[in-house]
Amino acid sequence: MEAILVNTGGGLVEGDRISSEIGVREGARLTVTTQAAEKIYRSLTEETRITTDLAVAEGAQLTWTPQETILFDGARLRRRQCVSVTETSRFLAAEIVIFGRIARGERFTCGSLRDNWAIRCRGKLLWMDCLRLDEGFLAEKTRRFAFGDSAGLGTIIYFGPDSASILPVAQDAAARLGGGATLVNGVLLARFLNDDEAQLRAASFSFAEELHKSMAGSVCWENA
Repeated sequence: MEAILVNTGGGLVEGDRISSEIGVREGARLTVTTQAAEKIYRSLTEETRITTDLAVAEGAQLTWTPQETILFDGARLRRRQCVSVTETSRFLAAEIVIFGRIARGERFTCGSLRDNWAIRCRGKLLWMDCLRLDEGFLAEKTRRFAFGDSAGLGTIIYFGPDSASILPVAQDAAARLGGGATLVNGVLLARFLNDDEAQLRAASFSFAEELHKSMAGSVCWENA
């Protein structure tokens, strides 16, 4: 089953609040995406806030693949995404944040981003990630292990019973696509950077598609 989230406002402005709760029952499969990229407009004072709570029951599968989030220059976004799983759940997320309206020659040079992820298995925290970009983002970009001239950041997250076994092949695939992958407490995490927006999107979703095929049983990464 597939569900599409629609924002009829065309974008989010300062002070906007969006909260979503999605649950997948035992044995069910669900893919959730969005109808278009989410635009976060410039803010003068208040933050835009997005909260998403996802729950995947035993033997269930959830694929969370919204289109990219575009941070206009001066945008202020605080986003929290919490995932609840069991030992037999499968969860795949692919998200891309774009730093500015690249096609218009605009870059995200001021504003703020607080992007928080948390995955828990039966209440036990497996993995948490808190990305913070603020007014000093432009100066920090050139530091070692920072973003450089990247147009954005692609994040792929996978949790499933086979996460550890597919890690070596996933690392090879990520490296070929210009990214990297690791495993933390059973959570497979891959990240992608690219100074070309289209190539960043293509690499991130190509990697996610391979993981999705593995979830569906049509590809066995262990024997790839």
